[in-house]
Amino acid sequence: MTGRAPLPLLLIGLGAILCLAGSEHPVIVGAATAGALVLLLSAPRAAPRLALFAAALMAVGVFMLTPWISSDGATVLFAGPPLAVIDTAVTGEELLWGAVVAARLAGVVMVVLAVLSWIDQDRTQDLLARVLPRSALMIGLAGRMMPALESDAAIVARSARLRGVDLDSGGRFRRARAAAPLVLPLAATALERGVDSSEALVARGFGAPGSTRLPEEPLSPGERGAMASGVVLIGLGVAIVGGGGVYSYFPEPDGLGTTSALAIAALTALALIIAAVALQRDAT
Repeated sequence: MTGRAPLPLLLIGLGAILCLAGSEHPVIVGAATAGALVLLLSAPRAAPRLALFAAALMAVGVFMLTPWISSDGATVLFAGPPLAVIDTAVTGEELLWGAVVAARLAGVVMVVLAVLSWIDQDRTQDLLARVLPRSALMIGLAGRMMPALESDAAIVARSARLRGVDLDSGGRFRRARAAAPLVLPLAATALERGVDSSEALVARGFGAPGSTRLPEEPLSPGERGAMASGVVLIGLGVAIVGGGGVYSYFPEPDGLGTTSALAIAALTALALIIAAVALQRDAT
């Protein structure tokens, strides 16, 4: 199986995000980002290219903009003409700070994508249903309605073409105007499908007292190992937020060789790598 129980992955995601967002130390952020990359590469499903491209674009944008919106640092690398709004002086400390912020952003995105790739959607919905049953039902119905709505839209468009409606020629706005009258029959079809789903839920006793649940599937050895890694990551995140990840960039950066920071960085990367290995342990 490729889908994993939600609880271990939620713990891993929460712990990794705590480590990334709560630390300003470049070694800790770099180690957490590297571990997030390993976790993402080990996922059974490839991450969407659009999400990866957007994350890379945001990270590069943050790195490039940071020196121009910050005016700190003692190591001046470039000094342009003075402007009223933009700081034209680029310092090494600003570049280092921008690189850390960009790596933090990329690491958070990779953690989220890895969790979404590994997690079992049905078991996640079941966990959500235990806490927020109404919201879980809405999410489940919406997730199942979207493919049906796309199929209905294709059927309505095909029927319109058979009746001589031109939906393919002209520019984008022209095609949109031609397809606008089809919204009404598509909405009627969606409402009818919603009524059918409601009647099916009532027939199955949704909301009645004394409802039963399927027994929770036990955690596999790999999932238990991943949960242990998640607990360690949350502990490291709490330690970082509590002061273990403090670092100063301006006017000059602190040293990178702090024993506590190096230990936290090594444990963070190791926990994420162990989590990736544990999740792959009994995958078939």
